[in-house]
Amino acid sequence: MSKPVTTGTGAVLGNNYGELGKHFISTVLSRPSGRLLVSLWTLGTVGSLGIGVFNTLKRRLEKNKAASIQKNEPVDGTPRKETTKPQSLSRQLQEILKMAFPSVISKPSLYLTLYTLFLIARILLTIKIAKITGKLGKMIGARDFDNMFHLQAIFSLWCFPASIVNSFLSYTCDKLALAIREKLVHKLHNRYFSHLLFYRASNVGLSNKMDDVDQRITQDMKKFTSQLSELYGNLLKPVLEVIMLSYTLGKLMGNKELMGFFAYFFIAGQWLRFVMPPFAKMTAETQKLEGDFRTHHTRIAQKSEEIAFYGGAETEKGLVNKSFDKVKTLSNRFFRLQMFMSVLDSYLVKYGASMVAYSMLIPAVYLGHQGLKNKRSTEVMEYYLTATQLFVALGAACKHLVLSYKRIQALAGLTSRVYDVVEMIKWREKNEDEKEIKATALKTLPLVGGPPTILEGDEIEFKNVDIVSPTCHLLVKDLTFKVSRNKNVLIAGPNGAGKSSLFRVLAGLWPLCSGTIVRPSLDKLFYIPQQPYVTIGSLRDQVTYPDILTNDQR
Repeated sequence: MSKPVTTGTGAVLGNNYGELGKHFISTVLSRPSGRLLVSLWTLGTVGSLGIGVFNTLKRRLEKNKAASIQKNEPVDGTPRKETTKPQSLSRQLQEILKMAFPSVISKPSLYLTLYTLFLIARILLTIKIAKITGKLGKMIGARDFDNMFHLQAIFSLWCFPASIVNSFLSYTCDKLALAIREKLVHKLHNRYFSHLLFYRASNVGLSNKMDDVDQRITQDMKKFTSQLSELYGNLLKPVLEVIMLSYTLGKLMGNKELMGFFAYFFIAGQWLRFVMPPFAKMTAETQKLEGDFRTHHTRIAQKSEEIAFYGGAETEKGLVNKSFDKVKTLSNRFFRLQMFMSVLDSYLVKYGASMVAYSMLIPAVYLGHQGLKNKRSTEVMEYYLTATQLFVALGAACKHLVLSYKRIQALAGLTSRVYDVVEMIKWREKNEDEKEIKATALKTLPLVGGPPTILEGDEIEFKNVDIVSPTCHLLVKDLTFKVSRNKNVLIAGPNGAGKSSLFRVLAGLWPLCSGTIVRPSLDKLFYIPQQPYVTIGSLRDQVTYPDILTNDQR
């Protein structure tokens, strides 16, 4: 029968967890530092609980407010467009990843496979180095310097593949992000520059207009692909580490202590999720404000001469500063919430994991479980160092899993921005924007031209055409004229009479809502816009635009 364990203060304990736990609690509470710790725990729990309840009530209030707004009719009298339920993050990612990974042999798929293999190799190396560290501790305790020097050489040799794997992990992660970005950008460009979508995106339609496509396809896409590839590694690696390290630790120290370690992380993760602010919504809103700020500067660069003639420098400066102040205000709020969550994350997940890990080692080291009773101090040292190294690695893996909500929230905001572009393109490819304008014009405007019809012929002819703007305003009613071949026609009228609008309808930039248009095929018509456009390239490229000449043609 085993002997009871005696503490450093002379107290005698049995060989069960209950007596050990009671002794631990009484020892902590008997000292000022322990009582201070319990007071801080209580204060932090109550404070974070209040914040969590506040965030929950605020989210419910916003949800109810949004639902009530959707039920009300618009005040301008236009028919309310039926809205669909916002897609979840998983549904949005699924739609985007179908575009990024078209097949198992595509470039993103190959880099994903390579990245996964390096992640597995890194975990195996972590376990190997932890075992060598434990043996080194044993040799130090036994003062067996010859074997210790030999193990140090072996440790140094294993550091070479570990360094190589770590470097290749970073390299393949960057290559994976670039490959995904390449696929998405090329596919979006192919669709965005067809069917005049680049024009219709911000100019045609009563809803679903998008003025910041440039921001979404450039900066937002870059951040999205980078965070997506990092999130994959930050999720897969901890999952594999938890599986493999748990198996190793389970054989080393038993499953009871291991389950206690995981229970702590589960509770901590649920608590952090409860008090978490709406980071996804704030990320999306920040990117939108950043896009607005960039648009202000782009507009000033494009209209610099007009602004200079008007003397509007001070006015434009005020508008730009106001736009930046919105970015600054939201960013400061975001940083404050991040700081608060970082305090909780750091204490609960980083340092809390270490405290729990050391507590899980107490039964074996203190009570002599797992075959350590009557073992020499060197063997206990080897066990302790090996288990500590593995627990540190396992704690880091669990920490990444628990804190993955931060990366998921940040990715969710960027995903919604990229997904909105995909949905906008898909919506306009079905001509939903033109259908929306035609349906609204038919219900609200006195059209006389009959069903819209476009025919191909050798002449240009308008028959009872009603010209309607993309905002559903009737500009010209019952327009009829004919332009024969080799005939010059001058169209005159005051500003806003619909002269340019006539050509927009003729070219197909605006939808035809009523009447009949006869025109030659679009490749036989050439338009000169009101504003001059200078293309990128040489003078020859400007003259031959939009045709692209090959080297032989030049």
